[in-house]
Amino acid sequence: MIRLLFFAPYPAMKERLARVLKAHPEAARLEATIVLNTVDQMPEVEAGRYDVVIARGYTALKIQKFYPTQPFIELSISGYDIVQAIARCTEQYHPKKIAICGFFSELYEVEEIARLFHVQAKVYQTKSYTELDATLRSAKDSGCEAVIGGYFIAQAAKALGLHATVIRAGEDNLLRAVNAAVSMADSMRAERVRAETYKTIIYTSRDGILFIDSQGIIQVRNHVIRDMLGGNIGLLYRPLAE
Repeated sequence: MIRLLFFAPYPAMKERLARVLKAHPEAARLEATIVLNTVDQMPEVEAGRYDVVIARGYTALKIQKFYPTQPFIELSISGYDIVQAIARCTEQYHPKKIAICGFFSELYEVEEIARLFHVQAKVYQTKSYTELDATLRSAKDSGCEAVIGGYFIAQAAKALGLHATVIRAGEDNLLRAVNAAVSMADSMRAERVRAETYKTIIYTSRDGILFIDSQGIIQVRNHVIRDMLGGNIGLLYRPLAE
């Protein structure tokens, strides 16, 4: 089984992900835990329990910071997701100016795209959810009538009297993230098998084996080499030339 932990920032994403997992061709191999987790909450990842963790936005940043050794896939936000959000926002609220707010790694030409919907847009990028209140107040003061962003951002915007539209992760994006997680888990397991195979060969061989790195330093020696030298000479991490 491949054990996945998915942090979903809002209930609709959890439901959408459940559909993606159920229809996935590798569904029989997947054991997925889906946790609702807003950005003001600390994501909890039990060490060694999950093969891969999937998250987006601020939660993704926290996982990378506090669990640096945990295999991880970031759920990206596509340009199509943002275009859909702009379309829903303009259709529902008819704003003249909108703020697109949050942590995004890629936001190319989004302000130009907004003009296709006859609305002015300004991008506000933040590195931490603690900056959101000040950022949203700045957007409101600059004349923005509506905000487009993640679930937590939308809730904060509404609290300030602004209209808000959540950027929804499409099923295509969710599927790509699950596929990437499966590929990562399979690659890591294959690498562990290779490592164990090499280890078995090295330490059970009746022949002496040394592994020398590109700098000429001895990284591995088996018991045959050790016994040949009387067992008292430390070879590891020394230059072969010695």
